[in-house]
Amino acid sequence: LWRVDQTTFRKILATHKIKETNATKSILKDIQFLKDLDDLYLSRITDALTEEKHRAGRVIFEKGEVGDKFYIVQDGECMISNIGIGGSRYVDQTVKKG
Repeated sequence: LWRVDQTTFRKILATHKIKETNATKSILKDIQFLKDLDDLYLSRITDALTEEKHRAGRVIFEKGEVGDKFYIVQDGECMISNIGIGGSRYVDQTVKKG
């Protein structure tokens, strides 16, 4: 049996949440079109994010599907393939954190 008092437990959780939030904001600040947002807006985006985990090789979405989500790579990398608009085609890309 383990025990921890409520105050210590809450401090530990709060400290963890602050570190997690700051790490997420750091990633967001590295994204070109988000880098100039002030801390309030970065905090709002951070609070709205939910984490998804995907196994290697899994297709996250297919070309032509409704785009109702915006993805930011938190860790690892993601392959973007079948890139094209109209008659234009582009080389597959690998994106990493941020």
